[in-house]
Amino acid sequence: MMAMMALALFPNMVPALNDSALSLTITNASSSQLTLKTMLIIACIGMPFVAGYTIWIYRVFKGKTAQVEQY
Repeated sequence: MMAMMALALFPNMVPALNDSALSLTITNASSSQLTLKTMLIIACIGMPFVAGYTIWIYRVFKGKTAQVEQY
């Protein structure tokens, strides 16, 4: 159902009620090529840090938060 709605609205992401020239389309909603390249570089540099920190935190807290006392 969502795919059918997306196909019905294509290329408009948010259609304008009064003037179709004011609709938000896929083309005018996207960023410039320079911005997309810059964000790709930042993401490629930052993701290893995020993954490493997640693994480190998992190992630090492994078994400490799920301990249940037995009576």
